Amino acid sequence: MTLNIVQQRLDGLLSSSKPKVVLLTGGWGAGKTFQWKQSLKKAAADHNKPRYAYVSLFGLSSLAEIRKRVAEEIVSQVTLPGNSGTVGEVIEREGYALKPMQLLKLLPAIPVLGKLESLANELSFSAVRKAVICFDDLERAAPSLRLADVFGLASFLKEERDCRVLLISDQDKLNGEKKDDLTLYTEKVVDELIHFAPAAQTACEIALGEQPTAVRLLLQERMIFLGVSNIRVIARLAAMADELQALLAGLHEAVIKEVVHSLALFGAAYFLPKDGFPPPSFIREYDTDWRHYLKSDDQTTQTEEEKLQSVWREKLGSYGYSETSALDTVISHGVERGYFDQATVLKLATELSGTAEELAQRATYSNSWTKFWHSASGDSAALLQSLRVITDDSLRVISANDLYNACEVFKEASQEDAANALLEKFIAVNQSRPGVFSDADGPFGHIYNEAFAQRLKAEAIKHAQISSAQEALDAIDFSSGWNSKDVTRVSEVDFSELEALLLASEGRVFTKRLKTLLNIGTGSDASSKEKQVRENTIDWLRKLTTSDPILAIRLRRFIPTR
Repeated sequence: MTLNIVQQRLDGLLSSSKPKVVLLTGGWGAGKTFQWKQSLKKAAADHNKPRYAYVSLFGLSSLAEIRKRVAEEIVSQVTLPGNSGTVGEVIEREGYALKPMQLLKLLPAIPVLGKLESLANELSFSAVRKAVICFDDLERAAPSLRLADVFGLASFLKEERDCRVLLISDQDKLNGEKKDDLTLYTEKVVDELIHFAPAAQTACEIALGEQPTAVRLLLQERMIFLGVSNIRVIARLAAMADELQALLAGLHEAVIKEVVHSLALFGAAYFLPKDGFPPPSFIREYDTDWRHYLKSDDQTTQTEEEKLQSVWREKLGSYGYSETSALDTVISHGVERGYFDQATVLKLATELSGTAEELAQRATYSNSWTKFWHSASGDSAALLQSLRVITDDSLRVISANDLYNACEVFKEASQEDAANALLEKFIAVNQSRPGVFSDADGPFGHIYNEAFAQRLKAEAIKHAQISSAQEALDAIDFSSGWNSKDVTRVSEVDFSELEALLLASEGRVFTKRLKTLLNIGTGSDASSKEKQVRENTIDWLRKLTTSDPILAIRLRRFIPTR
């Protein structure tokens, strides 16, 4: 049923005085109880609020408990003669946090009056007439409570007490005798059966509000793409998205998009494991491996686990999820715990924000290859040429594994020269991030072809022979922690070696090294050699900026005022 039809039927139950029994079904998180409460609010706004009792069957084990709860709710709404409010309001006004029938729990302590408790319960239940009664969570009742008895009570309230009764249940959670009872007594007792299963778009509109914020709109887009229609899950993830938006305010807009992209995926995987999503543990270890698409998958030779993982890879690929970063991992753990390690999230997100252009380029690269593997449109020659250009433009931001996947496609398309040229350029433009060459000895090295692996290993060996000064300098990070031995090593080398390291670096590497050298020697316990490193760095900057007016424009912002 559509949301409008569901709402109309629930509104009709409240607006009509005709006794009836209505059963509202739907999966966990579909918003059954929420929609019922919306109808109640509307009735109250229209000055049509009924005498009403709500009873959740969660944990209740007997019909007597249900009758008592109903009586408590109804009696608390009775108006007392000579008072300005109902029984419940008078008790609350007098400072008691108990409802009338809950007060009777004290009676057994009085030997004589205690015998009146059962009589008082029955007398109070006799007041339940011409009311609206809601029995929620039928599937969560204790095993000793038979649904046949609950339906029998609903029928009694309708036939003998002129009541309107709403039963709410997640029928998928029932099994055995209770499932049989639901089917049998739905036919015998229920006047209207309403099944609520909102589409993802509708669920988002309900969970995210009439005027969702920008971050909630991002989440909505992801939820709809993933087909998530569980209102509770969407609302929970929306609260997390709000928290992350507040935490990351001021960072590049691409960062929050990336964070919400991961939040939605890990949220669906964690909260809805039975909906076909890969488990969080699989996603955390995931790294795009397009070689699966280059193979002719003979499903007859695959294990059931391999077949399942192929389905998961397809889902992640179509979602545009290429690999799991450190920030993704922190987000995934936050989803599972219900809160985030804010300091770590902010640190990693800030680093990501500083590389927003790289992030955008990587997204272009990933999206382009996703289109290649997940569509059949476009001119093949033109598409391949476009992929060569995009891969070439992305060499500074992709991994060796990304490049290998691309090169294998080009080679299979008889463009081996283009693949070799991309490899050589990849090596040339990544001299400032030598870590990318270590993949040949990492988890992917065993599947690279020999020529590709040996070329990477040669570069890795070359960069392994770095000076002790560079190794120490790059290990220092004053914003998160450092080893004093590294600071000492840097302060003991000739400044000409440090100057060479600065001139050989660029981008974030240059800025980090320069700021590190300027911060060495600023501590109260700094040695004279450490202070001299700072002084030499300042002198070097001043020399450059006085000798070249363009360098002055580029570098003067780094010069401290001493």
